[in-house]
Amino acid sequence: YCPKSMKVMDTQDLHFLRKLRTLMVKNEDEGGEETDEKHLVSSQQSKMDWSLMEAREDIARELGSIYRSDLTFLVSSVEQDILESTFHVPSSRLSKLSLLYPDNMFPSPEKEDPFPSFPYRRGFVSLGSFRHPPNRDSVKCLTTKIWPEILKEFQARSMDVPELYICGSYALPKKDKLLANLHPTIRVLGHVENQFTTLRTHRVLVSPLRFGAGVKGKIADAWMVRTPVVTTSIGAEDMSFDNEFGGYVCDSVPDFVKRSVDMYSNPETWQAKSSKGHEIASARYRASSNVSHALQSMESRLAELESFRKQDWVGSMLKY
Repeated sequence: YCPKSMKVMDTQDLHFLRKLRTLMVKNEDEGGEETDEKHLVSSQQSKMDWSLMEAREDIARELGSIYRSDLTFLVSSVEQDILESTFHVPSSRLSKLSLLYPDNMFPSPEKEDPFPSFPYRRGFVSLGSFRHPPNRDSVKCLTTKIWPEILKEFQARSMDVPELYICGSYALPKKDKLLANLHPTIRVLGHVENQFTTLRTHRVLVSPLRFGAGVKGKIADAWMVRTPVVTTSIGAEDMSFDNEFGGYVCDSVPDFVKRSVDMYSNPETWQAKSSKGHEIASARYRASSNVSHALQSMESRLAELESFRKQDWVGSMLKY
């Protein structure tokens, strides 16, 4: 037991935010609040109902953990704003620590781009563990609502029909009804040894997330190998840079379908979005700069730890 040690919490994402969004989507699906089947993310998602009783325990527990810590890291600026503006957590308790990719994963400008270009990539790809509910729901939405319309669009344009590759641990077609009797153009690869090797062979990552939280690693992984993305506002949360995104953000099925087909079939559009995604990843997710910022935050708090704790009445109360 070391009472003078600094206590630091890394949230990765706000669990209560993910749970609340899950409950809201579930209530919409079961209660028929969102009657338009073309919506992926409903207008209700922007009006968070923090009073939902099923989420109150999670909210209280996570806020308690934050106040018991001397410093809390958050991966998303959106979540930091929620804590500060909705729950009035002092900004002095919080710090940003985003995704961390080693600097050697970013090719130097003078070297030739090592990633396959547009003509050498084939098919759409979906990535994510099936034990994570947002990913499972995303694949269900993709295979039942979106993919049939994508196929129709390719056929209407008299273009060759591509394949969709579903990748992720615990994706087991023989045991999972969701993955049974899929269209012949859908291939379930399940667990892949290296997500970067898989992502770099396909042309577009599709991720129609309807709920979730945090910054999406699958999207950043795709950008690291210059694979552009089509996702929802939930998937793209806090991943834009200067109001630009490495792909398209679509909250309706028709828009998602159109943007997916356009990017898959247009080399100029694909190249622009591919470059933008890699540019965003390079600007926001380099380990060297993000770790340096985190260390500075910890050093600053450690230097004033005694005075910080003397003024921290909420944190003190939670120790009893």
